[in-house]
Amino acid sequence: MNYPEHLFIGIVVAIPLLVYFNTLNLTALAVAAFGALAPDIDHNKSKIFAIVSLALLIAVSLLSYPFFSSRFTAFAFFNSKINVFAVALSLLLGGAAVYIFRIAKPRHRGITHTFTAALVFAALIYLLTSQVGISIIALAT
Repeated sequence: MNYPEHLFIGIVVAIPLLVYFNTLNLTALAVAAFGALAPDIDHNKSKIFAIVSLALLIAVSLLSYPFFSSRFTAFAFFNSKINVFAVALSLLLGGAAVYIFRIAKPRHRGITHTFTAALVFAALIYLLTSQVGISIIALAT
């Protein structure tokens, strides 16, 4: 199946459960969509793989910039508020994180297609939201 079918089935399964648990909202639908696409995170050409790779690059780069900019203050050019050297190091670290993510991913249809992975995803969603209904949606999709 391709991502449109995964999304469709995930949403079709999720909506009745969300109504039952009285948690029908945008966050719950986003969890359902991510849960429906998550098993294919181990496939290089999947949408979720591309989305997670880009999100990882952005997150690592943004989170590491304050660290690098505070340590390399001599590299702020022309009294600018942006430290070009720190930006380069942050992007390099983000790129390294994406590279590690790409080479460390499991084989296609491996662990991400198991019930164990679904349980871990549901537990993570419960820890983040403290809502049983949304956790069950994460498990069901």
